[in-house]
Amino acid sequence: MTNTYFSLSNWRTRNWQQVLKNLDADEFKKRAALIFTPILINVPISINLLLNPVSAIREPGLSIESANLLSILLFNPGGPSSPALFILAPFVLYLIIGLISKDQRNSATVALFAILLAGTLSSYYIAGNSSSAQRIYSGPLIVFAQLLTLLSVFAIAERILPQLKRSNFGLS
Repeated sequence: MTNTYFSLSNWRTRNWQQVLKNLDADEFKKRAALIFTPILINVPISINLLLNPVSAIREPGLSIESANLLSILLFNPGGPSSPALFILAPFVLYLIIGLISKDQRNSATVALFAILLAGTLSSYYIAGNSSSAQRIYSGPLIVFAQLLTLLSVFAIAERILPQLKRSNFGLS
């Protein structure tokens, strides 16, 4: 596409009518559609966010009570469908392992900051979805902290597993 445009004799022109003439009508429509379609799709959401910014931090859907501070620090977002504590409890151990490891300390620190920010934000109350005040939903921050924690533990395990395979712990 660019080769055909640059091979024309008047491709350096600054006259917009000549530029449009150099581009096919179909090519121009395709490029305009690729540029303007994502913008037009996101306009209603952006306007709603500008007019009502608090709606972005409300808990989605029905007003269900969020977790307390201790549950959030244990990576549990709360609510009736939240997983049991024994499923999410290893994330605290993974975070501690990431903080101890020198090569994964930066990502573990960001995960710790995200979980502390989630705990802090969940202590604030805002007006809910046509109901009484409810806690700010901190689920996305918890997921972000869990992802960083898992990535740091996987990187540590990738480094340590070959060493563990070489040492037989007296089993063979």
